Amino acid sequence: MSGRKKKTSTGMIVGIILFCLVAGVLFLTLKIFSTVPIRVTPTSPEAAESCQAKFTKMLIDETLAFNYQQTKDITFSEMEINSWLQEKLRNERVPTIRGNLQKDRIAFSGLYRPFAGKSFVHTFPFSLFHNFENISIAFRLYTRPTLRSDRVYFDLERVILGKLHIPPGLMPNFLNALDLNPFKKEVRTIKQVHITDGALIVTVYAD
Repeated sequence: MSGRKKKTSTGMIVGIILFCLVAGVLFLTLKIFSTVPIRVTPTSPEAAESCQAKFTKMLIDETLAFNYQQTKDITFSEMEINSWLQEKLRNERVPTIRGNLQKDRIAFSGLYRPFAGKSFVHTFPFSLFHNFENISIAFRLYTRPTLRSDRVYFDLERVILGKLHIPPGLMPNFLNALDLNPFKKEVRTIKQVHITDGALIVTVYAD
């Protein structure tokens, strides 16, 4: 009789554990794949070209700066950054991307398709797997611009996938994995980077 009770107790514990695991996975799935509206912001090809011209000029001026005493500020407006992100960095994995300049940080938001371009999607004949390519996750990445090793980086402060808040330490390279950093190259003449009055200011040495 005691053996039967022991088996029943063990079965109940296993059942509870399995239920908790399934419930946890379902909760995380619903949170991550929740529909979250992406804020619409104005963009234009002219603003994207203006932003690209400033990147190019920074690289050209780097070869012309010698005394490293005088400085000048290069201002990137929110519209320029948004237009450049949407025109230059948008791809099949990140079909929508926006940048919101806040008091002292930049919030990147958009849609991420984790299965886009994956070979296994086309390996299986079932149409269910083919629909995986269209599955999107809304993301919001709150970052603070900083300067390290002659490059501008955006350090993660908050990560939100769908409606799930994730500690940034669990995915510190998520922004780089999505290839969303506009400053891809080292520019040794950059002295400082900060946000003022809704604009990203990059201070560089210039003769």
